[in-house]
Amino acid sequence: MITLKEWMELVDYKITEGSDYYTNIEGLYCLTSWNGEQDGYSFFVAFDPKDDQRVYVVEACDYKNNRAYRLKDPRIQMENKAWDDVDFVDLETDDDFIQKALAIRSN
Repeated sequence: MITLKEWMELVDYKITEGSDYYTNIEGLYCLTSWNGEQDGYSFFVAFDPKDDQRVYVVEACDYKNNRAYRLKDPRIQMENKAWDDVDFVDLETDDDFIQKALAIRSN
């Protein structure tokens, strides 16, 4: 799973929101990095702030092209719906997630 450091580097340390994250795993916190454009993109990470900052889920959302990708720990329970009629595409490797996120960011 991608690390919090890798995610922070991916978003150039630009955090636009943070809050507690409620799921079947207790005590998680989440951060969002949004580029501020209606048809732009956002990146999301949920992690355990007390357990060596272990990451449980990362998401990359491309609102312009209606695409949403995520990489998640299999223990976490989440819906597959990203927004409206867009479902998440579950990725299997860190590299795949990073490549998708970089492609979204460069558009």
